[in-house]
Amino acid sequence: MKLRTKFNKIIYWIPSGVWLIIMFVMSSVSIEPNRKRNILGMIVQTIKELFMKSSIQFINFIGNNIDKVYHSFEYLIFTLLLYYALRKTYRMNTIKSFLIIGIFIPIVAMIDEIHQRYTATRITSMGDFIADIIGMLIMFTAIMIFNGLRRKYAIQKD
Repeated sequence: MKLRTKFNKIIYWIPSGVWLIIMFVMSSVSIEPNRKRNILGMIVQTIKELFMKSSIQFINFIGNNIDKVYHSFEYLIFTLLLYYALRKTYRMNTIKSFLIIGIFIPIVAMIDEIHQRYTATRITSMGDFIADIIGMLIMFTAIMIFNGLRRKYAIQKD
């Protein structure tokens, strides 16, 4: 394989690799509200307070569980980036891509939770792990819907 071809394949993996690094760095950062020096903690606390002021019960529920929403969102994005890289570099069909991602994401989520166990001010949580998996499943659903719509309306691939 030519060097240029290898570089062209590697370029598709850079976003998922960068996102993985960001996820692990963020796992090392405290999001406790009493840490006013921490910008992430201030942002999360502000969003939580805004949601909790709502009289709508669902929005209030999200405010109480903003950490789980955050976990789902970060793994939703990670799933999309991995799917894109697999499709672009190995030309895998959706089912094979989902199978590989469905094995890889839980392993990463588990390592992330173990990492948090040994990080000051962070705790390991089965709820966070489940939120990570839910993020992956939401993205799987979105991809399936998108692919179905693309087939239905005969939209060309990139």
